[in-house]
Amino acid sequence: RVHPSADGTRLVVAGAVFQAVVDLDGKTLFTTTFTTPVEIDVPRPDWTCLPVGGDQAYHSIVSLETGEQIADLSGLEVTGASGDGCTVIGRRGDLTEVVTADGTVPLGRVRAARLGPDGRTVVRTTTAGVTELLRIGDDLVVADPVDLSAVAPANPIVAFLD
Repeated sequence: RVHPSADGTRLVVAGAVFQAVVDLDGKTLFTTTFTTPVEIDVPRPDWTCLPVGGDQAYHSIVSLETGEQIADLSGLEVTGASGDGCTVIGRRGDLTEVVTADGTVPLGRVRAARLGPDGRTVVRTTTAGVTELLRIGDDLVVADPVDLSAVAPANPIVAFLD
């Protein structure tokens, strides 16, 4: 399968056991293989980064411009990506974290968490059932959570619109 990305300047080529990034001149910028078949997530056309892998076999985020690895995702079960693909949210064991090129933001144990398209906002439901809006600063520090429990049902469905 071939998927245009980076506003049409890159092609993400994927098969069951490989993934590659190719520019429009045919130059391979990045390639990797997987030891077992993986269901690759389809990249969005406006992504500038690519979370490499699929299912539970993600291993990195690469820049679609250069093909360089900008973040290590080893051991992370990715559950969502930002609007540009450069930030992901996922679980490592029982703990949830946000991963970017700048580092990792631990969110701890949660019942559920969704990453906003900007890669800097998260709505999480704690294990106690409290729904909160989190803002991640440029320094990767999480600001004081905003409690949404008064306006959110006990099991909210969260959708970010970009």
